[in-house]
Amino acid sequence: MSQKFSGQEIVDIAIRIEKNGEALYKALAEQTEYMDVKHAFKALANEEKQHIESFDRIRELIGNFAAQEAYPGEYTLYLQALIEENVFSKADIFLELARKVATVPEALDLALAFEKETIIFLNGVRDALETDDFPILNELIEQEKEHVLKLSEIKQTLTTKTD
Repeated sequence: MSQKFSGQEIVDIAIRIEKNGEALYKALAEQTEYMDVKHAFKALANEEKQHIESFDRIRELIGNFAAQEAYPGEYTLYLQALIEENVFSKADIFLELARKVATVPEALDLALAFEKETIIFLNGVRDALETDDFPILNELIEQEKEHVLKLSEIKQTLTTKTD
């Protein structure tokens, strides 16, 4: 039997992912000795905190939305699969993952994985909604994409310096 999700619960899951991202970036910032990378992780932690505030606004707007479905329960099954596959939605996994990071490139790879998983989840939510009704969600997806670009640029810069 599939679990039903309300609009509020979906936003709560997104907030949990963002809180985990904030904690992940703070942990990674503490572990790195490279000031440029440390500052980047701290900035990303701050941006994740801002995303939480945006999701709080979405929570007020979303109410009890009803996703368009081809068959009853389709969206619930899809969302459940997204949640189960997104390791960053699970409590405290981020600290365990951050502790296992031994190098700056590994930290950047973990951060990139986090951002990509977040984009997949947010796109899954957006695809079930009328996108015109939720410009905040679209903006958050764009910001997550910017995080991927920032992290990729940092990784490329480090790779270039070590070559």
